[in-house]
Amino acid sequence: MPRQQLARTKRTRPPFPSAAAFKRLPLGLMLIAIGLGPISANRPWWRCLQALTWTPITATITIAKADGDLRYTYPHDGVPYQGTVHHFNDGGPLSPSAARLDFVRTRVPGETVTAYVNPFDPADSVLSRSLNMRHSVLILNLIFLAVFCIPGAVLLTLSIRRLVAYRRAMRPFALA
Repeated sequence: MPRQQLARTKRTRPPFPSAAAFKRLPLGLMLIAIGLGPISANRPWWRCLQALTWTPITATITIAKADGDLRYTYPHDGVPYQGTVHHFNDGGPLSPSAARLDFVRTRVPGETVTAYVNPFDPADSVLSRSLNMRHSVLILNLIFLAVFCIPGAVLLTLSIRRLVAYRRAMRPFALA
């Protein structure tokens, strides 16, 4: 008797995924992009993370003026380079930050300091790999990650799972 019942059952196609599965896909991608946008726009934060892998090297201060002008030289593979960056969000010589001014006021030309050099671009160097937290928007970046990226990833995962499940259910019908 069970064989007869199996023979009588008609195979029906699985229901097509709802429109919500298709709406969740671009919405999830959009939320992830919104969440990552401020992080990618915060260049000093990214540069600080990259600098954690840079090579420490001994540098000699050549110019240290009270107005914030700072220059140092360092050798890398026998080639001399000159740097001017104290930390990544210091504003440079035209608008020096308080941290840069404090650093420059305590240094004298000829003093040796540790500089961190980008191994892929030796002309790129920095004296301090830290960020000044009052200038950093790290907390805002983390909030954007939590509010946008996590829900975006959940929506993306749900819609992809639904579409993959539909494709798997359709396999037997594709062969017939």
